[in-house]
Order: sequence, then C-alpha cells, then structure tokens
Amino acid sequence: MLPPSSGTFTSLEELLTYIRTFTKSQGYVITIKRNRLNLTENSRHKWIASRLIECSFELFGTKHNNVWYLEIWNSEHNQEASVNMSGHSITQKLNIDQREQVKQMSAADSCPHQILSTIQQNNPFLMAISRTIYNTLYSIHQEKLNS
Repeated sequence: MLPPSSGTFTSLEELLTYIRTFTKSQGYVITIKRNRLNLTENSRHKWIASRLIECSFELFGTKHNNVWYLEIWNSEHNQEASVNMSGHSITQKLNIDQREQVKQMSAADSCPHQILSTIQQNNPFLMAISRTIYNTLYSIHQEKLNS
C-alpha cells in the first residue's frame, strides 16, 4: 500500500475519516492502537495501526494547539490487501450522520430493512448489513433508557 500523505486536520474525526477512506481504498482496515492524553502539554496522541494481526504499519496522530498532525512511522505491511472488504466489521460501521438518519427513520416507524436500503442508496460504498442497523437501534434505545 502506498502510505497516506502526512498533513494537518482540524478535528480528530476529520483525521480518522481521511485515514480510513484512504486505507479502505487500498484494501486495508485501520484501528486505533493506543490513545494517550498528555495533560502537561494539553495535547493528545493517537497511534493508529493494524495491531490485530501484528502488522508493523503505523501512523501517528498528534493534537497540538487544536490542530491534528498525521505522521507515517512505518509504511510496511506483513499481509496482502483485502479484495473484498465486507468481512471487516469496521467497514460496516455507521458514521454520525448515518446514525442520526437511523434514529430519525426509526422514529418515523421505518423498518430496519427500509432504513438499510435508504442509507445504502445515499452511500453505495457502505458495507453495512441488517445486523448493523439492529445494533444501532439497540444502542439508540439504550441511550434513551440511560438519559
């Protein structure tokens, strides 16, 4: 895989979206390896790597003065890229906007199958399955109960 280019980002969400979109297009999935908050410097560090399969690929995100910086520490992989990404659970995850859409459609009494179809029409590259919608609905229900 070609490494993503180093850069600066205005938010952690923007940084993660960039990394996940880039690596997904290359046939890889990225997870957060470690997260550390340094209270003395008022900055945050994130190591982003393929830790689950002992891959040496590693990126590093640092927040300093409300700006996130991306550095590539190791661009080597110990495995081939995936041809079919649908087996990776991270590719099935809904973003904040999609989760809100599930919430709104559920409140309008749409069934999970309709919700999934609508979300997939808006984003044809989303690999969510019906279980993703059911899990999201359960999570939304738990949030309501806890508040």
